[in-house]
Amino acid sequence: MASFGTWITRGSILSVGPIVEYGSRFLRTALLSRLLGQHEFGISVAIATMLAVAALITDLSLDKFVVTSTGSDRPHALAAVHALSIARGLVLSGILFITASATARIFGVPDSAGSFAVAAFCPLIASFAHLNIKQIQQDFQFTSEMIAQVVTQLLALAAATIGAFVFRDHRAMLASFLTEAVVYTIASHILAHTQYGLLSNRAILQKAAIFGLPLIVNGVGLAALSQFDRMLVGGWLGVQILGHYAVMLALSVYPAALIFRVFGPIGISSLLQHRHTARFGKDYALLMFFSGVISVTYSLLIALSLDWLVPTVFGPSFHVNQYEHVLIVAIVYFRLMRGTAPTMYYLVTQKTGELALLNLTSGVGIVIAFWILHYRSSLDSVLLGLLVGDFLALAVVIYMSSVRSVGPRNLWHTDFIMSLISLTIILGALVWMPDPTWETRSVISLLGLFGIAAEFAVGFYTQRGFGLSAQRTVRQAPN
Repeated sequence: MASFGTWITRGSILSVGPIVEYGSRFLRTALLSRLLGQHEFGISVAIATMLAVAALITDLSLDKFVVTSTGSDRPHALAAVHALSIARGLVLSGILFITASATARIFGVPDSAGSFAVAAFCPLIASFAHLNIKQIQQDFQFTSEMIAQVVTQLLALAAATIGAFVFRDHRAMLASFLTEAVVYTIASHILAHTQYGLLSNRAILQKAAIFGLPLIVNGVGLAALSQFDRMLVGGWLGVQILGHYAVMLALSVYPAALIFRVFGPIGISSLLQHRHTARFGKDYALLMFFSGVISVTYSLLIALSLDWLVPTVFGPSFHVNQYEHVLIVAIVYFRLMRGTAPTMYYLVTQKTGELALLNLTSGVGIVIAFWILHYRSSLDSVLLGLLVGDFLALAVVIYMSSVRSVGPRNLWHTDFIMSLISLTIILGALVWMPDPTWETRSVISLLGLFGIAAEFAVGFYTQRGFGLSAQRTVRQAPN
């Protein structure tokens, strides 16, 4: 079993890339929101939404397939995903190019159809990336991916900055996206440890397709969770409200995705080590505990900071009202809880079909938001619908985990309930003290920390010292 210091080192290396990626995109959003004006910034967000929706709906999780393919299948799996990646890129870019005019009209900016068409080439360029730098993560080698991400994001940020001063419109975002696709593809080939190949045996190609195709359904659910709401906001409320919505997400939901980017590969790698042993269930229960603590802690940070960070970072024209604040705090908790330990379990066990159906449940939130908008045309309506969808999706995941007896239920059920209690304390304090003064923030902070401390204490007891019992089990196991 790896030492605690080893895990810290791995986590530190792994976190650099995602942190730089998020930081670069965050700075890009802040820069463009101030330099382009609300309308041009809204068009930039619309283009980003188009690319994100298309990527999610056609996501085959090929990088996850190469990471979970071990032994003699590794080179064949890598070649198979390269072939599938290029095929996906060709189809996706073709569809986006043909539908560029219709997409621009959906967002209410038909004059910008040309920019949507240019953006369609980004997925094609990115499809030629060398995925060996993803594959070697199964051996806890994260450095190559980290370097590729750091170089890519810094140059993409530079392209956005130069574009903002040269074009003074949404084309600055286009320059950034194209730079990102080109640089990452080149960097992945430079940093790869093996030659780039496209030929693989038929059995591996079929296995990769069986692994990835159900995740198209999963991608629809993820798109509903993270991007269809943007399309609803932009199409119903306009691109200026879409820009306001984007800056709130940039300070709340997007950092939550950063947490999963860091926590996810480490959790998946640790579960892979004991996938076929009795230790697997205990590892899952421990991951559930840490998922709860991370989710509640992050929700508390958003409760304390979102309402003043938005106007401070993006300018006084953007602000967050009380209803938006409370709803977003709840949303980030449910998304983090579902996206961490439960998602890792389904990926490691390659139950991608079930994961797809479970995540698709979140799409109910978009339907509810659309229905509420007919009676109350505001951003609050969208957030309320999304919250309902997130709650239902997590409820289904927890129920399925219980039915399958994933891990010792007496352990992770207790930890999960404690995390819900902590979240309730934070939300109750935020509703009870909506006045954003430093005094109220101090009280909310103390109440939230009390809930987290109680959750941690109970978890320490249920987990028997956070894995110490698992170490004793390993030492006592027969040779």
